[in-house]
Amino acid sequence: MLRFAPMSAQYIDNTMRMFTEATLVPKGFWSYARGDDAHLDGVLSDLRRRLQAEIAILLGHKVDIFQDINELRVGDLWADRLRNEVSEATFLIPILTPTYFNRPWCREETMTFLALASESGKKPLIFPVLFVEYDNDPNCEVKSAIAQYQYGDFSQWRFISNPTEKSRIESRFAQDIKGALKHTQTVKNRITYRVFRTFDRDGGSFQIV
Repeated sequence: MLRFAPMSAQYIDNTMRMFTEATLVPKGFWSYARGDDAHLDGVLSDLRRRLQAEIAILLGHKVDIFQDINELRVGDLWADRLRNEVSEATFLIPILTPTYFNRPWCREETMTFLALASESGKKPLIFPVLFVEYDNDPNCEVKSAIAQYQYGDFSQWRFISNPTEKSRIESRFAQDIKGALKHTQTVKNRITYRVFRTFDRDGGSFQIV
């Protein structure tokens, strides 16, 4: 057991808060075929913004969902930047369409995310969005991998004119993501508080056990 010099309760509280906020801000990766978004006049980009806002509302704090069309800057090494963003993602949202499975980079994003999760021993958080129906193919590695996860059915979403009905579909999907992220945050919180829990407010001492 390590014992440190006296520190104030306020100092410990502030340190815990900053550490927790720094490590618990979820970051998603929006894996999609840009051609689909272009053909649909930005519908997929709009869906990403709406889901990001809904998840943030449900969690009560900021959530980032990386989308390459918004965040890749001129001069960036595109391939390296995408791989880096995948490696930093807490969760993956692949937008499933026939085009998605025909794009090498889309396939690589999913398989890279799965490989990194396997290497780290973490359960991969993947929330597929079925946007356009596609043919099953048991010989397709990516289709087989994604088939293990429950998808959100958005196949009729773009045809719905009633905004309330669209919002309900988004909210149900966001609730699933919220539940998984809250569980992940709870585990991380336990680690954080284990470090600080033996702080003796009366004696002003601080211990790591």
